[in-house]
Amino acid sequence: MKRVNITRLPTDRKKKAWRWIKDNRPDQAELIESEHFQAVLKAFDGEVIIEMETK
Repeated sequence: MKRVNITRLPTDRKKKAWRWIKDNRPDQAELIESEHFQAVLKAFDGEVIIEMETK
């Protein structure tokens, strides 16, 4: 497992990571996409960091 800061990834890598999250962790994807979560990220200038499996 590796910790990945999704927020700071270049666009192409962010899309790949996002696909992985949606495929492997749909509950987390739903949370990240939620209006409330997005509001908190914006209010606190937050970042999304997630543990991902690496090959």
